[in-house]
Amino acid sequence: ILIVLIEEVLIVDVEEEDVRHR
Repeated sequence: ILIVLIEEVLIVDVEEEDVRHR
């Protein structure tokens, strides 16, 4: 469960970076 939570947070971080980059 912890790993899944970290993965979700990582995915969100990447999405935010993509939006900022654009």
